[in-house]
Amino acid sequence: MNKNLKGVIGYRMVSGFAQFIVILAGALVIILAIVFFAFKNGQIKLNTIRNDQVTPPSDETASWKTITKNGLTTYVNGDYDFEISFPEEWFFDSPAYGEKSFDENSKEYYVLGISPQEFEGDWNILVSVIPSSFEKLMKDENYSWNKFDSIIKNEKVTISGRQAHAVTWSNNIKIYYFENVRQDKTISFSASPPNGDTEKQYIGIPGQILSTFQFVD
Repeated sequence: MNKNLKGVIGYRMVSGFAQFIVILAGALVIILAIVFFAFKNGQIKLNTIRNDQVTPPSDETASWKTITKNGLTTYVNGDYDFEISFPEEWFFDSPAYGEKSFDENSKEYYVLGISPQEFEGDWNILVSVIPSSFEKLMKDENYSWNKFDSIIKNEKVTISGRQAHAVTWSNNIKIYYFENVRQDKTISFSASPPNGDTEKQYIGIPGQILSTFQFVD
């Protein structure tokens, strides 16, 4: 093959390759243009990482709160407008018995249970709410205490400046009742007697906890 023929063949190869590059570049330009206009018109969307704001579930205990200060925990209940304090290291739960917080007959609601150790069947101190005035409650046959016991003493007393009723039942258990006149409800406070000794029912810490009970606005 002579030099002239080789040159012609080489020129044609280079020229064909150049044409291929030009065609490829043109095709890429067209494709990029189509993609650009599709993206601009919203036909193509890029996946982005979303940081959604999750709405927390409603808090069933939103109406009450606890405040810890100087070794005491103060429980504040906004539903029934009262507060009570107890040692910071004690355990508590509200409602006291979870799903079993109601006495279906008397509609007694076991609002708060307090104990020096973790719950093991009965709370040392139990705060309940009954939708009734104190006078009607004492005559209500459906009230749990009226079912099994009778009143042997009913005294009007003052607990740290607040009026209350101290009722001693036939089993010698004493329960304190505070009337929430505004809501027409009665709040009861009972402490388990240590080792069954009812004379020591409110001696020491239980009596001190009782003295912190008060209604709040």
